[in-house]
Amino acid sequence: MIPTTVIIPAAGSSSRFGNIPKQTYLLSGEPIINYSLRQFQENENVISIIIATQENLRNEIQKLVIENNFSKVKEVVIGGKERQDSVLNAAKIVNNESEVILVHDAARPFINQEMLNSVITKAKTNGSAIVAVKIVDTIKRVDENQQIKETIDRSNIYAAQTPQAFRRDVFQKMITFATSSNFIGTDESMLAEKINSFPEIVLGSTRNIKITTQDDLVIAEKLLELSNKKYQYE
Repeated sequence: MIPTTVIIPAAGSSSRFGNIPKQTYLLSGEPIINYSLRQFQENENVISIIIATQENLRNEIQKLVIENNFSKVKEVVIGGKERQDSVLNAAKIVNNESEVILVHDAARPFINQEMLNSVITKAKTNGSAIVAVKIVDTIKRVDENQQIKETIDRSNIYAAQTPQAFRRDVFQKMITFATSSNFIGTDESMLAEKINSFPEIVLGSTRNIKITTQDDLVIAEKLLELSNKKYQYE
């Protein structure tokens, strides 16, 4: 067992989702955030979960935590303007026993136990690890006029997903760097890179989508439907 605290930043404005809070939006009749919370609740390494959300959603999320008996959720805190601000707010109350800190998108419902255990284990040994998928599309670099300038070699290009996990000492250095430099990263692994802790890749899945738009929700519904059919036939 590797004692792990999970931080879920869930304070985004959901502007691309029609300004509807996507973390509590229903996916097949259940709030999107519930799917990942259930995986964390069942994981043997996870000892606590901290959710950072908008002030107007705090009561709603606290209610669903109680209703679903997500007992590992220790606190629902108020998030910040940026994703990183939400993570930093949650980091203030991380369990002292935690050896690994794991950050996961609230709107990324299709994680699994193998993925969680792999990223936690690699973070413990390497200092940091993230789930990512290899790029299969051809990647183009364009100029300010949207004119293609070159094709980028995709052989070593990956798209970062979550969960992203960090050994406690690395995570503390990341926070110190972020607060002292006012640097805003697009994800947590970018902060790790800045302190020269280069994350190891855990191969993710194209099914591990982040629900950002209404189109993503349609895809998620279909993925869930296919997954349920698979279990029915096994």
